[in-house]
Amino acid sequence: MSDMASVYERHRISVDEYHRMGEAGVFDPNLRIELIEGELIEMPPIYPPHASTVDRITYQFVTRLGARARVRCQHPATLPPNSEPHPDLVVARRDSRDYCDHHPAPDEILLAVEVSDSTLRLDRKIKIPLYARSGIAEIWLVNLIDDEIVSHQEPAGAWYGSVRTYRRSESISPLACPDSAFAVDDLLPPQ
Repeated sequence: MSDMASVYERHRISVDEYHRMGEAGVFDPNLRIELIEGELIEMPPIYPPHASTVDRITYQFVTRLGARARVRCQHPATLPPNSEPHPDLVVARRDSRDYCDHHPAPDEILLAVEVSDSTLRLDRKIKIPLYARSGIAEIWLVNLIDDEIVSHQEPAGAWYGSVRTYRRSESISPLACPDSAFAVDDLLPPQ
């Protein structure tokens, strides 16, 4: 008897197919779904510590980087051919059309931020390698479990060549805006 897994193959969908499905009303609007490497992934609910941290970082980024870059909060990023994750924040190149006709692509993303609590394993094992393979220059993993921010720079294949952990009382600067140092204490939830 043959193994059933060898008989059936997964059908991975493209970003264009995903968009057509959304336009056709295939998805329940109450679900948080992301397209990751051609597969539809249902994301867990956003809990208060996660939401509060996203709000804190958004405020800091808009206040300090808003004149130089477009700060997008929990909106898709298009990573062709078959991924469209929703990073918690993206700092993107300013665009005269304000991204009204497309979501930022890897070459337009200066920094992506994932705030991780219930999604820590997914973010570490799936999303960060995806961002590296897509060539996104820098990712910050805001780890609420371990109370730290891990900066990933220099994409090299499925990982980053430079990975550094920042803790409370330290400062962190985006690669694209090295003159903008953020106190880690201002980005993490209050103790």
